[in-house]
Amino acid sequence: MMQAAARAAAEFTPRPNVLGVTVLTSLEAADLETLGLQASPLEQVTRLARLAKQAGLDGIFAARRRSPRFVQPVARISWLLHQGCGPAAPVRPTSVEF
Repeated sequence: MMQAAARAAAEFTPRPNVLGVTVLTSLEAADLETLGLQASPLEQVTRLARLAKQAGLDGIFAARRRSPRFVQPVARISWLLHQGCGPAAPVRPTSVEF
């Protein structure tokens, strides 16, 4: 699905950025376990970020407290967006290694 989104974006000029969503802010480890995932939220964010990069996505959306800045570096992305971005906190592209 992520690869298809990246391919579809390439058909537009200018090409839009395609971002993947990682772990919802409201989900905790117990919620992930209920979903059949045996990973902490930080581990899951890292895993999904790696998959997004491999699929050709331009970046990810992650909760600030689960920012890949705090997990083991695994990939290079162009965009990392956090929740709560709005007029008081404008969205700025961020290059983050994770």
